[in-house]
Amino acid sequence: EADLVPRIRVFNKIDHVGDAAAQAECEAALRAQYPGCVVMSARRPDDVAKLHQTIVAFFQQDLVEAELFLPWSAQQLRGDIYANCVVLAESASEEGALFRVRGDAAALDALQQQLARL
Repeated sequence: EADLVPRIRVFNKIDHVGDAAAQAECEAALRAQYPGCVVMSARRPDDVAKLHQTIVAFFQQDLVEAELFLPWSAQQLRGDIYANCVVLAESASEEGALFRVRGDAAALDALQQQLARL
């Protein structure tokens, strides 16, 4: 069962493996054995930035984007939107606020159902 849990495999301290040629050889071997792994040195800012991007992409891969319209009469739901989604944009009209959001599909579905009942 543990093999089914999504994960990011990170190999740090590649800078401790000999010279550049030895590091490249070790990195190639690790990538061959563990496809999709991250091989890095925490001392290299570019490697740390790449790891950060990998982590962000990993957690956003199952998120979906949607638009939610929140009438002014239902502003009590504003907190729910911010608690359950990443708000990418917000605009206002005479009728209410329009949110462009990214979030878990189930959370967005629940919010859309709440808004449909208004």
